[in-house]
Amino acid sequence: MSVSPLLDPLARRAATVKASETRQARSGLKRATLLGELDVTGWYALADSDPKGVAARTRVVEVVRAVPGLRDRERATRWLEQIRLSPTRTVKGLGRRQRERLAGAVDAHLRSTAS
Repeated sequence: MSVSPLLDPLARRAATVKASETRQARSGLKRATLLGELDVTGWYALADSDPKGVAARTRVVEVVRAVPGLRDRERATRWLEQIRLSPTRTVKGLGRRQRERLAGAVDAHLRSTAS
């Protein structure tokens, strides 16, 4: 991804640092999800508490890919389509029913893989 040539070097550096911090924060949330420390409803709580935060702006497919057993991008995309959710939606862009559907499907998936 290219940076606008209109940015001066100082602004470009600040944008680079901010992007790096955002990627690290998102990575931490996904790692917590993979380890079972954060579930889908936890993502919702984070998104609701900070609508412009990292969790709110994360695409649903990235959240699903952090769930054990759904790490593959294609598998996660197909899985989301099966539960009638667009993989391009962000966490903050999900409605109440979509959130309930996703949380229920993730819980069912985790129960089925645990046994």
